[in-house]
Amino acid sequence: QYLEIHDLEPGWDAVLHGNSITDAIVPAGSQEVSALRTLGWMVDCRDTASGSVVMSDLPGAVAAQRSSAAPTCA
Repeated sequence: QYLEIHDLEPGWDAVLHGNSITDAIVPAGSQEVSALRTLGWMVDCRDTASGSVVMSDLPGAVAAQRSSAAPTCA
């Protein structure tokens, strides 16, 4: 299932929903970041040491309050 998501195969988003996945750690600048953003996911924080970002599927009201510039992960 990881490869279905990574390769953005048809129905990849159904894998997320079907497994109740609401958080992800992915490489910054990866295709997954762009794809998750199209679903409304937000970047919670960035880890410059590993070159990754933490993302989550936030409810619309909460997402609207988020800044577009994510802080560094602590």
